[in-house]
Formats: sequence, structure tokens, C-alpha cells
Amino acid sequence: MKRSILIVLVLALVLAAGVYYSVKFAPRAIETVLPGKAAVYIKVSDIEKQADEFRSSKLWKNIKGIDIEMLMEKSGAKKEQIEGYKTAKSEITSFLGGLVIDKYFGKEIAVALYPAETGEASANPASNLASKVILVTRIKPETDFIDFISKILNKFEQKYEIAEENYKGNKITVVKLSDGVGLAYVRIKDLLVMGIGKEAVIPCCDVADKAVSSLSQDKDYVATMSRLPKGARNVIYGDMELLVSEFRKFIYAAVKPQEAAEAGPRQAFKNQIDKSLSMYAGFKTFAYAGYPGKILAEKTIMIIDRSKLHPFCADFYSIPSRKNKTLKFAPVNTIYYGWSSFAPKAYWEYFRSELEKDNDKAKQGRSFNDVLAEFEQKAGMSVDNDIIPALGDELGAFLIDINLDGLIPVPEFVFFTKVNKKKALDGLTGYFLKEGKVKLESEGYKGIDIKYMALPAGEDFQPAYCYIGDYLLVSLGRKPIKESIDTYKGASKPLFEDEDFKAVNHGLTEASNGMCFIKMAALLQKAEDICDWGLTWLTVMVEQQKKYRQILDTKLDSMTEEVAKDEAELGKLESDVKTLEKEMGDPDLQEADAAVKHDELEKLKEGLEAKQSEVDTKREYLKDLEAKDQCKSPLENVDVPLVKLYLEEAVYPILEGLQSLKAIGSRTTYGENAIQGEYFSRIVE
Repeated sequence: MKRSILIVLVLALVLAAGVYYSVKFAPRAIETVLPGKAAVYIKVSDIEKQADEFRSSKLWKNIKGIDIEMLMEKSGAKKEQIEGYKTAKSEITSFLGGLVIDKYFGKEIAVALYPAETGEASANPASNLASKVILVTRIKPETDFIDFISKILNKFEQKYEIAEENYKGNKITVVKLSDGVGLAYVRIKDLLVMGIGKEAVIPCCDVADKAVSSLSQDKDYVATMSRLPKGARNVIYGDMELLVSEFRKFIYAAVKPQEAAEAGPRQAFKNQIDKSLSMYAGFKTFAYAGYPGKILAEKTIMIIDRSKLHPFCADFYSIPSRKNKTLKFAPVNTIYYGWSSFAPKAYWEYFRSELEKDNDKAKQGRSFNDVLAEFEQKAGMSVDNDIIPALGDELGAFLIDINLDGLIPVPEFVFFTKVNKKKALDGLTGYFLKEGKVKLESEGYKGIDIKYMALPAGEDFQPAYCYIGDYLLVSLGRKPIKESIDTYKGASKPLFEDEDFKAVNHGLTEASNGMCFIKMAALLQKAEDICDWGLTWLTVMVEQQKKYRQILDTKLDSMTEEVAKDEAELGKLESDVKTLEKEMGDPDLQEADAAVKHDELEKLKEGLEAKQSEVDTKREYLKDLEAKDQCKSPLENVDVPLVKLYLEEAVYPILEGLQSLKAIGSRTTYGENAIQGEYFSRIVE
């Protein structure tokens, strides 16, 4: 019995010790030392681990393999510039890789921005805003931060003074620079709090003293972050209402009138700013959180107040979530796919109201309503009663490939939208085709009628459309349309059977308001192919420019010689005319000789006039050639071998390294009081 009691007492003591340690010695969360009502808060954890992960990535290895010094040398950089780069690289690598990350910023770091006093009378809004930035980092107990600051300032030969002040048992250190700027910091447990001026860090001391409520107690912060799962490695929080308010004050303060006459335009500018910012009414707070794992997960949340939303936003974000049916006609080889809910009536009403306002301001010419009435009369249908109701509340697009076989890259994409009334859309299409005098051809493919423009460019570039179920599909060519039909009919696999799609499909196919999928590795490979195509095109264009320049120079030299030769002949003719006219003025000249010389003079004058006309024409042509010679093409200065070198030694390695990111998938949903987003990335090193 005594032994049992002893065991219970020991366990109780261990538990009590654990509780005491967790309260007394456990690390404080950064949010607990920052004041509430932050406009923006960013926190990054496990920095050293994230840095190690990046350093082990293929992207970083490829970046490290880029010979910057060689590229600088090939680009014509001077020797001292190259040496300066090498020195800076060495110092930065040593600074970031050792001292900074290891001792000061390797565990956890956060930055918070608070509302600034940026009113009408503010002399320097930007400086005022900077004074409201607080940086917090978690450091080791033995770290001496003043030693760190001193080494940096001494290195740059910056004069400074150090002052210390005790505030509520906390030692605030201010490092004042020669230009008057003072960096203040205070240590709270294992957290180092920094800001510009002691006024930035004093509130954190008040929070630690429990005189001021912390960010972790801020009701908006708590309500927002509680909607996201725990365990995030990177966090961003923002108060939209504060940010919009601060931005408005910042803009107002930046445009002060110099004279009373500027008051009118300034007020108009303010009204325009207010109108633009009114679109953000009702958006309260937002947050982002990133989570590590084999599939990198990211979550976002936007808290909204529907009663304050702009009418357009209220309609747009009221669309209910639904299952996405359009994946049935997206082929398995799709490299980009995007689908979202759509509010055609809300878009139309907002667009019309804005055009009507602009027209009222102009008060000249035909009004928007006049143009609309004329269109409706010609088309024989009403926008409000026929066209808008014909459009459904879904739209999207997907990219299957980028064709590089032609003169220009042709994206093989399909745009799609849900349709409520096909007859109305067919009538609208018929009207525009009639107005543009365009005739469509028709092709039946697996039971579906494809309408297309019979352009001579071939099937790849013959704009086409068709209906698949309740959806209208439009493309630049018939090929993507046919691939979509094959997928819909089951002749080829759909996108949701792709391995990359499956890897990031963590609820992507569930009911939502938007979904996006990008096969990043394939898209980046296409980017490499486009670079190759661009290099080939550039090579051809530069060669053509060189040939053009050679031909132009030859013509210029030849025409210069011809003009000089013709001007000499013209001068001789002018001299001959003058000589003959002088001879004809001789009083002793016989009548018979005078008649002969008269005929000769007439012929000389005719020749002179013809030669003058010929010279004038050639002079104009020469002037045109000289103008073309002065007009240098940008291609003449392009060093194609250097461009190729940069592509092969820098661009391609980076694109190849980025291809470790295989795929990204995202999903967006609209709730009663929040807009949520989920993002999933597959990374394979």
C-alpha cells in the first residue's frame, strides 16, 4: 500500500515538474510578444532545415553549376567587375551560410507591420511606415547580438553609438547611426525583437508584461488562423481592412496639393482611389499556411463580411459549390487545366454600369445604351433576356500542347463554358459571322458536329467549336477539339487518370468553386522547346538582317558612285550650255552658224533637263537609302552565340532544376463567411 502511494507521489511530482517547466522555461511563441492589430504578419520556421532542403535540391545544384564569371567575361565585363562579383559572392555565402542562419535566423523568424500614422500632415509617409515594422527571431541563449551588429557596421566603416535603457525589467539597446537612424532591439526569453527606434520595440515589452494584449489574443487573428490546420512551417496573416485603410492614407499623404487650384483634380483622384478600393469592402482578414511533406500542402483563408461586400463581389462569391464535370473531356496529356464558377449576370451588370457612368461624364456622341439598342435590333435578341441567360455559371480552359512546327508557336488549347440555351448562342454566333462575312464549315466527328473556319493554314489553325453535353468548347484548331471528344467518348484517358494528377488530388475533384492543375515539369519542358524555337528564329532573323545590311550597303555604295558620276555629267552639261549660249551672243556670228548652234543648244538643254530629272530621282533614292542605313535594327547588335551560351549555361539548367516540381493542384471554395483555397505540389528530386 505504501509502495503504491509512493509511486503515485513520484508520478505527481514528475507531472508537476513538467507543467512548471512548460510554463516557466518553454519557448514563447512569437505571437505572444507581438501586439495585436497587426496589418501584416509573416512567420517562417525551421529556416535552417528549409535552407538545407533547398541546398540539396536539383535547382540549387544547377544554379551553383552556372559559371557566372565565364558569362560575365563573355559579355564583356571588365576584370575588376568580375573580381568584385567573386568577392561579394564569397562574403555573402559566408555571411548567410554561417553566422546569420546558424546563430541568429536559423530557427524561426517573423516580421509584423503595424498601422502607421500616415495622415494628411505626414512629412515622410514611407519613413513613418518603416518605423512600424517589427522583426522577431529566435536565437540561442549564448548569442550576443551587439557583437553581430558591430561586425557588420565595422565592416562597412559605419560610425555608430550604442545606448541602453531599462524598460519594465527589459534592456532595450539602441544602435544609433551617423545619419540619425536608430536600430533598437530587446531580448525577451529566447526571442530577439528588433525595430527602427525604441518606439517599435516598447509595445512588445508591454505585451510581455501583460499590459497590452498580444497578437495571439487578437480576436481577428485567432478567428482566422483557427480555420487553418496546425503545424504550418510558413505563415502569412493580413488584416485587409487595415491594409486598405493604410493604403488609402498613404496615397492621400503622397499627393499633397501645391496650390489651391490643384484641390479639384486632387479630390477627383481621391474619388477614383476610393472607388477602386471599394471593391475590397467586406474582405476582413486573410491567412496562408504552408506544410512540409512528400506532397507540399498550402492552405489559404479569406474571411469576409457579406453584408459589406461590393454588389459585384456579393453575387460572384454567392455561387454555390458543385462537382466539376468538365474533367470528362480534358485529355490525360493536358499540361494546364483551369475551371471555375462564373457569374455572367454580375459581370454584365457591373460592366454596363461602368460604361454608363463613363458615358454620362463624356456627355457627347452616342451613349452606351444607344449602341446596345442598335446591336440588339440588328441581332434580333436582347442581351438581358436572351444572351446573358444563355450563359451558364462555369467556365475554364485547358492546354494540351504547344505546336512549334509552324512559323509561330500555336497553343493547342480549349476554352469551355457551360451553356443554358444553345439556340441563343447559335443565333449570336450567326450574327457575328454574318457581320464579318465569315462562312463556317461543318464536320461530324464521333456523333458530334464541329463547326470551323476553313482557313488554308491546315487543321492546326482553323478556329472551331462544338457542344459536348451542356458545354461549349472553342479552340484555335480542330485537333484539340477532336482530342476532347475522344476523351469524352472514352476513346482516350481523361486527365484525372494521370499519375501527377492523382498525386496532388487531395480533394480536387470534390465539390468546389474552382480547380486548377498544372503539370509543371511538362510546362517547363515546353518552355525549353520555345527557347529552342526562339533561338532558331533569332538566328534566321539575324542572318537575314546581316544579308539585308550587306545588300543595303552595296546599293548605297553603288548609288553614291552613280549620283557622283551623274552630277559630274550634269555639271559638264550645264557648262556646255553656258559656253554655247556665250558663243551665240557673239555679234560676229554668221546667221547659218547661229541656226546650227541654236539647234545644238536646244538639244543640250533637253539633255540637261533629262539628266537633272535623273539626278533628282537618284538623289531621292540615295536619301532614302541613307535614311534606312541610319535606322539600325535591334537585331544587328544581337550576339547569337552569346544568347545561345546564356541559354545553355544558365537558362536551361534553371528550367531543368525547376522540373523537380512535377505538378501543382489547387481547389477553391466559397463559404458563408470565408473563401478557402487548398494547394498541393508534387516535388520529386
